[in-house]
Amino acid sequence: MSFLLESDQKNTPEARLSVALAFLDAHAAQHLDEAQLITRCTAAVMERFAVSQRTANHDALHALAATQARNEPAYVDINHSTSHVIYVTSARTGRLIAFTASELISLADERRATAQDAEYTTARCGRRADR
Repeated sequence: MSFLLESDQKNTPEARLSVALAFLDAHAAQHLDEAQLITRCTAAVMERFAVSQRTANHDALHALAATQARNEPAYVDINHSTSHVIYVTSARTGRLIAFTASELISLADERRATAQDAEYTTARCGRRADR
């Protein structure tokens, strides 16, 4: 499956998202972790379109969110969220969860530390510890 669009496609957010989605669908099984997949997807979008790394990474993250939503449908409730609290709703269960900005930073830090621990263990053992 090719992730390239026809040459007459314009550099639009929709076209970039389409390329990113196609890349993730085609390559997800080849990667052990999301960070590597997103990095490569970002590079693919930058290669196809004349955009910055920041824009391409933004498109890759949107594509990742769309693919994750296939398995766990959820959405951010924009109407109730603020710059200090984010409300997330599970479309499957209807459960509403609130995260403060501080909690999100803590979760990100924990995830980063866990990923670093897994990389260290992988280097020592030759395989992923969390798989």
